[in-house]
Amino acid sequence: MNNAFTPLNWDYEVLGSIGYHKVGQPDAIEKRTIENGMLRDIARLPQFIVPAQLTDYARTTIKRFTHEAGTYDELCVVYDWIALEHWELSDNAQENHKAAVFYTWLDTMQCYDYEHAKIIARCHTIYEQRNGCTLPCAKQNYNTAAI
Repeated sequence: MNNAFTPLNWDYEVLGSIGYHKVGQPDAIEKRTIENGMLRDIARLPQFIVPAQLTDYARTTIKRFTHEAGTYDELCVVYDWIALEHWELSDNAQENHKAAVFYTWLDTMQCYDYEHAKIIARCHTIYEQRNGCTLPCAKQNYNTAAI
């Protein structure tokens, strides 16, 4: 089976967003940048790391979506749906196990509380720090370790 990511065999599942930036707000671009930094940090948490047996078949990414008032971003998992379907239907127990690993990983990420008050507060703190410093502002630390 060809395990290369190609546009024809990719699909995605939306995991979530923080909800800090609101489409149409005057400061939406700045808040979106902060939110995406937090999403990147969340994607580095242990439960978001791609399991070893799935590294050629799945990854997390921030995907942009269109809305009538603008665009917004969501953390997503992109995966090879052809491989996943093959694993699900296979008579091979090891391949069935890969499908189970994928769905367990996906469920764990979908259950994460992306809109937790501490995450929103961290976004707001970064926003205030950026707007309080003179240009160029120092790169902010989006560390989610305190969450």
